[in-house]
Amino acid sequence: LITGEALFHRGDASDAMYILVRGAISLLRQDGIEMARFEPVSPLGELGIIADFPRRVSAHATADSMVLVLPRRSFDMLLSDDLKMSVTVLRNLVLLISVRIDEDNVRAFEHEETCSRLSRLERERELTQQALQARGVDTASIRTGIEAQLREANPTVLIVDDESEI
Repeated sequence: LITGEALFHRGDASDAMYILVRGAISLLRQDGIEMARFEPVSPLGELGIIADFPRRVSAHATADSMVLVLPRRSFDMLLSDDLKMSVTVLRNLVLLISVRIDEDNVRAFEHEETCSRLSRLERERELTQQALQARGVDTASIRTGIEAQLREANPTVLIVDDESEI
């Protein structure tokens, strides 16, 4: 794949899984937001090929990439021809999925904690503003001054989650 080329699109049939050998692949939501970035050596599309549901996101190369394709028919034959191989493959896929779910749960918990802290801070700000206004303090000028100081002290930073898990 060349940079920018699609490996698959949202809604496509899950007719293969992939192994990223070289380059980088990003999973993109329908609105173009990057959900995950994969680097070598990473499997992609393993959930779809097992559960047989359409692709839920699109995958695009973010660098020139080499991808091994394992079509569903070959995957099914691999699992049906050798019981030991089947158990090994499925065990590894379960482990991979378990790790991804665990990491997603940690991120979700951290997000909830952050939202809760922000909510508490917003409520404290509102109560402080009400108390200051009750005392006749010009809160608009105070807010403008604080916002200016915060902009100087904390420049805007874009944080990109570069983990290879969804």
